[in-house]
Amino acid sequence: MRSKIKSSRWAAALAISVMCLGSTGALAAGASAHRGAVQPAVQVTTPGLPAGLVGTYNFTLNVTLGAHGCVVAPVTWTGTITLKSDGSWTSFLGAVSTYFNPGGSWLKSGSTIALSDVFTFCQVPTHGGTYMAKVTKNATTGKFSFGSASAPGILNSPYNLRGTWYATQQ
Repeated sequence: MRSKIKSSRWAAALAISVMCLGSTGALAAGASAHRGAVQPAVQVTTPGLPAGLVGTYNFTLNVTLGAHGCVVAPVTWTGTITLKSDGSWTSFLGAVSTYFNPGGSWLKSGSTIALSDVFTFCQVPTHGGTYMAKVTKNATTGKFSFGSASAPGILNSPYNLRGTWYATQQ
């Protein structure tokens, strides 16, 4: 039994690592035939994603370091993210969605959620990043949260975009 637990933890850690490397372009799998098309660097299949996490969340992103001069940090954006049962996620951040539109794939391992991201930033669809946060479940409402205002998750991108984030299930 113990080796089975270690194996599943190892597999989850490997999947998160692959997502992180994929979002940075370190594992890019070739060029697109259509110039400018965003292609996922790595396809991660995660059968049995936690069904309770699927849904729409109120999302707050605090950008502490901007990129390419199109963001003057610090800045806070709010909107929604939607986790889908196929392991993908999308977002809507209101007015800034025209130049910052994150989305990608997600998985949960233990008490951590990781969202791998290939996003359009400053109208350039070649950026990537990784969001990570602690998953908690409200005992009263049964709703999930990723990080919190007092203990947010992190956003890290090799393209000079850094910040913190949190989300609460609607």
